[in-house]
Amino acid sequence: MTEPLRPTLLAVADLPQALTDLCGISLLERMRRTALHLGFREATILSNSNESVTKHFARQSWHRKDIALEFRERKGPELTIGDVQDCLSAERVLVVCAGFYCDGRLLRALAQAEQDSVLIDSDVPSITAPLWKNSGKQSFGRSVCAAVVSGEWLSRKSRNAVIRKELESGVMSGRLAAVDSPRRCADGELPAGRPRPTWLFPAAHG
Repeated sequence: MTEPLRPTLLAVADLPQALTDLCGISLLERMRRTALHLGFREATILSNSNESVTKHFARQSWHRKDIALEFRERKGPELTIGDVQDCLSAERVLVVCAGFYCDGRLLRALAQAEQDSVLIDSDVPSITAPLWKNSGKQSFGRSVCAAVVSGEWLSRKSRNAVIRKELESGVMSGRLAAVDSPRRCADGELPAGRPRPTWLFPAAHG
């Protein structure tokens, strides 16, 4: 069976969530390190504040050459289909919300998916459920933090459509496949311990 082409990487780094520190390292920087570990050597950073994001990476001088980064800025209140299309440089794109911390094994499974797919957690642990409660506008939607989609899928949507709504609708209708964290653990595809795509940011911004 032919393996799917590696998608390009698009990190949605909206502030303040993406620059939230987790044990002294921002969620955006953790995502960059995970991407590097997965073999990505270039990525596009799409943010609502390019100035803050570029300054943040400028402080990480010893890592600058690990991944070639292209910075783009968006203006709307929510990420749209058009925002992603404008960053599309290959047949498929892996879109990751940098306001989440995702286990690298889950992102690898998503990047290797043979069809348009969304990373979800269908069984959010009670201890982290409050973090997801108001996640809609800041991410792609409730319990959704990443997706891999094709240019063809994007072309069938209105450029002005909010992508989180399209992803949620696609998963619920079955038009998009789901890469489900707890199901993959239960099926033995991932080691025990149920790694989850956890969304972390200060409660004051929730």
